[in-house]
Amino acid sequence: MSQMSRSLLFRLDLESPTARRASGATADDSKVAGQSPFVGPDKGKRSGTSLLRHSPLLSSGEEQSFSPAAEKGDENSQPRRQSSLVRRSSLVGRSSSSSTKSESKRRKLAPSKDEVVPQIYVSPLHPRIDREFDQAIKQQLAKTRKHFERSFGAREVDFAKITQECGLPRFANRALFRYVTRDMGESSKSALSGNAVIGKRSRQTDRETWPSFEHFCRVWTRVRRASADIHALLFNILVDDATNLRPFLTRDDMKVIVSDVVDHHYELEFLEGQGQFLQSYTETVVERIFYASGRSWDGKMQLSQFRKINVAGILGSIEDGIDVNISNPGLFSYKHFYVLFCSFFELDLNRDSMLDARDLLRYFNGTLSRRIISRIMMGKGKPSEHAPKRPPNDAKAKAKAEKRRAKGGSRYDLNVRLSDCRMTYTDFIWFLLSEIDKTSPTAVEYWFRCLDLDGDGVLSIYELEYFYDEQISRMEEEMAGDIIMLDDLMCQLSDLVRPEHEGMITLKDLRRVPPTIIPVFFDAFMNLSRFVEHESRTSCLQRQLAQLSMRALPKTSFEDVIQMRIEFLASLPNPWSEFADLEYAALLNDHEQTEQNYDEAAAADSSVDVAAA
Repeated sequence: MSQMSRSLLFRLDLESPTARRASGATADDSKVAGQSPFVGPDKGKRSGTSLLRHSPLLSSGEEQSFSPAAEKGDENSQPRRQSSLVRRSSLVGRSSSSSTKSESKRRKLAPSKDEVVPQIYVSPLHPRIDREFDQAIKQQLAKTRKHFERSFGAREVDFAKITQECGLPRFANRALFRYVTRDMGESSKSALSGNAVIGKRSRQTDRETWPSFEHFCRVWTRVRRASADIHALLFNILVDDATNLRPFLTRDDMKVIVSDVVDHHYELEFLEGQGQFLQSYTETVVERIFYASGRSWDGKMQLSQFRKINVAGILGSIEDGIDVNISNPGLFSYKHFYVLFCSFFELDLNRDSMLDARDLLRYFNGTLSRRIISRIMMGKGKPSEHAPKRPPNDAKAKAKAEKRRAKGGSRYDLNVRLSDCRMTYTDFIWFLLSEIDKTSPTAVEYWFRCLDLDGDGVLSIYELEYFYDEQISRMEEEMAGDIIMLDDLMCQLSDLVRPEHEGMITLKDLRRVPPTIIPVFFDAFMNLSRFVEHESRTSCLQRQLAQLSMRALPKTSFEDVIQMRIEFLASLPNPWSEFADLEYAALLNDHEQTEQNYDEAAAADSSVDVAAA
């Protein structure tokens, strides 16, 4: 019974006009007699006096306060005494039932001595050890033993059968093979390996030596015990650094998996011998993996990010295909790579694999504002791999910066010259993915960094006004005076975003916004053409939803119509996938048109030569 129930009982006892009857019977006596301490002697009949007499909550002094003379009382006090006893009995019964329920619940939650609580976190310093887990490892090793007893040659590709027997995807084979053979000495080499390398697509990395079965058992048992699931297992295998244990993956670690896919996937056989395309495809896939993981701005991917993008599941899905007969291609899509690669080289006129601010101004016929381009080129969205040169830290440079500040130039990053800023191909991948699909978490953070001029994590009215001033001047030139003033725009955006503090928009506020609103917010300050397109696209989408509702409402309930609208919105294609499909079709059309023009020119030249002869 709780302390409140005890105090309430004591207060009721003091207010009661009747005294208590002394009794020598206690709760222990009733237990010996086989009765509950809360049940009277009359075969379970509940009476107030017996309840209080046998209650273990009453002290001995309180029990002696009862007297037979006081219990008889007069006729006027009898109803009052009975109501008081009823109140006490109900309180005692209620408290006893609640304590019984809490005790039974505590017994259910408490684990028994034989029950094993599963381990939540597995550390390499404290590996996981239990019977069931060790039995699963032994079963995996038993399946792989037959492959070690046969001679598969010295090729790395033959080790894929062991990789799949261990429960890993086929294209994790190279990573596992390198992990197993990393510290392998001469005594750990298999006596059955060493045959000649054969095959159409053998690589220099295939010419390795298989480990012995005993060495494989030691290495696999150690890494398996240190891994909580398949994501942690693949993560530990990819780290592959015996000298420096680090809790993150780098781009070089991810290239092991991508190179395995490039070398052994049947859809990518045409890349063999294509040096530049092969290298660019590998870089593109690696960057897309880091982009999808989110918050990998420093090139370090933690286990939580690795588990978030489900690399093991992606490797398993591409075994059936990458682009062929795939409705929604993923990170390894060659079609998406081709769009990224061609988009970059269309802007790179001097073919130095670098873009400057002038090149980026030609992006989609100058759709981006100059001020947002300067922020992109300075590496504010994503830290650029090509760091801009800064002037020397001397008195002359400081005086020059003060002079530019006095003239009213840019208020931020005065010691960074925009002419020295360059964008590499990997930086362009992050830019294009963020510009096309602004609904992804990485894109939201990318553009938030660009708009946050002072880097305090808050978008103020002054910062947004800095970017919107250029948009107003472009409206005057391109929209024939149809201008949306900043005050009207901010009122509408505030109603859409609903920030916690008026006039101060944080990244947390934008992450709560529905995905359809985020592109409208960012495009209003940096991409005027897309901002105008949002109105027409929104009206078209509203018409489609209205037609869907009109067709379904007479026969369908309102709740089912709402569910149909939700499913329709969820079925809309991803902005990046939609853009990549359209661009890829346009590129193929241009390529076919170019070949047709070339064939027609060649045929015309041959006819002229024949006529001249």
